[in-house]
Amino acid sequence: MNPYDKARELKTAIELSQDYKKFNEAKEKLEEDKAASEMVEDFREKQFDLQRRQMLGEELGQEEMDKVQELYSILSMNKIAAEYLAAEFSYARLMQDISEILAELME
Repeated sequence: MNPYDKARELKTAIELSQDYKKFNEAKEKLEEDKAASEMVEDFREKQFDLQRRQMLGEELGQEEMDKVQELYSILSMNKIAAEYLAAEFSYARLMQDISEILAELME
């Protein structure tokens, strides 16, 4: 059994998965909607900034956390943005699960 061949099979299996297909479809729709795309990008920047600051040990105020949550709530009202975020989450979960399985090799 060749690991490279199995890796290629895994790539094909991922490409054929519903999670991957839905993610790509949602991504295309998002790219076609400039307003939704900008909203998602703005949310991501704020979310990333908060995560970065947390990792650096900064204590975040409740107001900042509430602001990001409010942004997410607003973003969720946009059908295209909401579908994209849901599809992205599902696809990311698939990839995380696969990574965890492969990480078992290190144990």
